[in-house]
Amino acid sequence: MKICNSFLLALCLACAARATVFTATVNQDSISVGDRILFESTIIVPKGATVVPPDIGAAFGKFVVKEWNSDKVEKKNADSLNFKYVISFYEIEQCTIPPVPFMVSLAGKTDTLFSKPVPIRLVLIRNSDSAATTASIKDLKPQQRAGSPSIAWLWLVLGAGALAAVFLVLKRFFKKRKEAAQIVPPKPPYEEAMEALRLLDEKQFVAKGMLREHVFGLSDILKRYIGRRFEVHAAEYTTEEMLGWIMTSPLEPTEKKNAEWFFIETDPVKFAKMHPDNDTLHRFGHEVRQFLEQTRPRPETAQGPKDKPHAA
Repeated sequence: MKICNSFLLALCLACAARATVFTATVNQDSISVGDRILFESTIIVPKGATVVPPDIGAAFGKFVVKEWNSDKVEKKNADSLNFKYVISFYEIEQCTIPPVPFMVSLAGKTDTLFSKPVPIRLVLIRNSDSAATTASIKDLKPQQRAGSPSIAWLWLVLGAGALAAVFLVLKRFFKKRKEAAQIVPPKPPYEEAMEALRLLDEKQFVAKGMLREHVFGLSDILKRYIGRRFEVHAAEYTTEEMLGWIMTSPLEPTEKKNAEWFFIETDPVKFAKMHPDNDTLHRFGHEVRQFLEQTRPRPETAQGPKDKPHAA
């Protein structure tokens, strides 16, 4: 079954005449432990707008992002971006895909679009006793009753249905108002990246042997930080495009060296399934944190000559 959570959000980005269309869907609402769900979002933005996808290490809560990709279709007056995420759930409890944030920037203004939360029903495998019980009573027939049937039950059902519909409408209305009130501006790039690293460590991918997931998480955190910190489309860059940007960027030589090493060395782990040794795996996280510390805006040098090229 396909569930569609779609809505339109008018964003005052460059002028009142431009709007962003945001649609998010999932392909099923019930799973067993380990099943895969396709989460797909489409964003139509005005020309010149930048879309920063969510951090896969934190945006999907307890769901694990197995793989993801994106594509972009350029139109005359707007661009259409499509993001696909394959996610799984590995805990025996009911779960909900939380609101997933997508940041849209245009002309120096930034807004965050959130998908609606999607409750996912966890289906447990039936045991043999339940099957035997079902088989043993399948031949039983209900008690027969003579006479004309009463239609009073029909009115009761219709009344209950109407009350339930009103209840659901009011519940959704107040839920939307509550969600709108809870939306807060995104954290600064450095703080957001450090929080994402903390959440990634809590997932313990390395201890579970999920090395590719750990390295993908580090790479996405670093790309998202670079995209927000230096206002580039880093989240959409391939490794080759990322290295090209680093070479022409206003970064200091040591900063360039750290970033180049990280993207070159993690590429075989992500796409060739290479298993790095423990020292290299530890250095991946160290290089990301060192790059964040080297390039974070400093209050005392916010107007200094070094920080100005970083913001360019």
